Order: sequence, then C-alpha cells, then structure tokens
Amino acid sequence: MQELNNKKVFIGLDIHKKTYRVHMETDVCFHKNFSMKSDENELYLYIQKHFPEHDIHLVY
Repeated sequence: MQELNNKKVFIGLDIHKKTYRVHMETDVCFHKNFSMKSDENELYLYIQKHFPEHDIHLVY
C-alpha cells in the first residue's frame, strides 16, 4: 500500500468464526469499538468509507 499522507488509523482485530471484534483509533483520537459478522469485504468497505485517506495499520 502506498503511503498517501501522515494520517493513520490503527485497527485491532479479534477474529472469531462468525464475528470480528474491531477496535479503531486514529493517531489523534479514539474512533470506536464494535462487533461485526466475519466478512472481510464489509470491513474493507467500512475502512474505505470512514478513513479514505489514512494509512492503515491492522493487527490481530
């Protein structure tokens, strides 16, 4: 992934068979914690919608 700017989002991901537990923070503030069904496409779309110009850092 090409680095576009200095904005960053850090995503903690706890993976289960049917759900993901997601924690998101930017380099400036907390965003949110939530659960969602285990679907990488839905997670990708959420990230693109809410953090379109951020560098993504994902850990699990």
